[in-house]
Amino acid sequence: MSQERSWSGRTFTSVQTPAGLFDAIVCNNLHKHGQTFRTILVFTLEANRYFEENRANSVSREGNLLKLPRGIYEGDGRSVSYFG
Repeated sequence: MSQERSWSGRTFTSVQTPAGLFDAIVCNNLHKHGQTFRTILVFTLEANRYFEENRANSVSREGNLLKLPRGIYEGDGRSVSYFG
């Protein structure tokens, strides 16, 4: 899955900061959970890998979401949030 199609639209909400307007994946997910990955590409690849390796252990949630200990995903595997 390409990087652009790896993240759910639910992830990209606007976040206003003193530095300007950003999307939630950069402000929240990458900043809070992805610091060790250094780039959004590496963070995305890790989120995808984690889902593929652990999908069988996911718990279904309302709204076609799958919950895992380190992330929330759409039913088709797109990341909503990953807690790397």
